[in-house]
Amino acid sequence: MSLVSIVRGGWNPQENDIDLMVRRAIRQVGGLDDIVSPSDLVLIKPNLVVPASPKEGSVTNPFVIKSIAEIVKELRARPVVAESSAVGIDTEKAIVSAGYDQLRNKGIDVIDLKKTKSTKVVLPKGRVIKEAVTYEIVTQADVIISVPVMKTHDQTVVTLGLKNMKGLFHDTTKRKLHMEGLFDGIADECTAIKPDLVVIDGIIGQEGLGPMYGVPIEMDLIIAGKDVVATDVVAAQVMGFEPERVRYLAKA
Repeated sequence: MSLVSIVRGGWNPQENDIDLMVRRAIRQVGGLDDIVSPSDLVLIKPNLVVPASPKEGSVTNPFVIKSIAEIVKELRARPVVAESSAVGIDTEKAIVSAGYDQLRNKGIDVIDLKKTKSTKVVLPKGRVIKEAVTYEIVTQADVIISVPVMKTHDQTVVTLGLKNMKGLFHDTTKRKLHMEGLFDGIADECTAIKPDLVVIDGIIGQEGLGPMYGVPIEMDLIIAGKDVVATDVVAAQVMGFEPERVRYLAKA
């Protein structure tokens, strides 16, 4: 059985409130001690699809990321926040627009994957994708934490922990997914690179024409789990969707 936690905060939570919510959500699924060891490289993957403010509900709140990074540091491991934004989007602009330069000022590494060295991975269990291009630091990570925003998506109904992993792949693979079969492809990717923990930022989500142009919805929630499919299923239900309707979740 998979355990998923849901923590609700008060209206308009601030940095300290969000920290308490994130810590409680992670603690309720057993903490990080079983997946993070001293000196581990822990890759934290937000959703920074385009340059935007967290208030718009399309990008991960930096305070959620900050809390996770601090927990990782407390375990004497090394957190690295890493993202490659949508195809053709300048990731560095997205990093700055979302306020992640504040994290850098606090000594947390935030990197644009598109400026790092890429590498190929084989997906022997893939249905439509048998080979993909990712980044060396992704394959070097001891632990991967997916930190998406709770939002709808114009093609996949919702975009949560599983689909957020798409940002760990090169633009060439992202394009290939849309050509070869997006729903199977999202599930295929996680046969090669799978998150060890999912922390869903439901502080301000988005509904309607997501993942970029929807309406911001304040939910004041953090949802966490170590089983990415179970966590996404719970989040989809919280959003009002039957998981079976989310085709990539059904396939996963």
